[in-house]
Amino acid sequence: MPDETKTYSRTEDGITIRVTAQEALAEARAAMTDRVTDRAHVRIISRDSGRYDITYTDDRHVVLALVDEGQRSCRAASASASTVTRTDTTASPFPARGCRR
Repeated sequence: MPDETKTYSRTEDGITIRVTAQEALAEARAAMTDRVTDRAHVRIISRDSGRYDITYTDDRHVVLALVDEGQRSCRAASASASTVTRTDTTASPFPARGCRR
């Protein structure tokens, strides 16, 4: 079973939404199995490092990409940095390594 804390971004024809790992992997599995049937609805599917690129026969294009955990921690770091007080010595006012402000 997929990790419940992971999320994927699902981009279909330029519109991006967040979905759970379970939803994303279910769509990817369905696309992979559909590709080998006689009445396939999937024209092309490729997978690379947790990223799925699916093109359907009706010209829909879907990209499922694992949301970078580093970007989530960047948001958390920036949120905690904005609430730093004089007595708080554990939070840093600087962004986490690899994060941009």
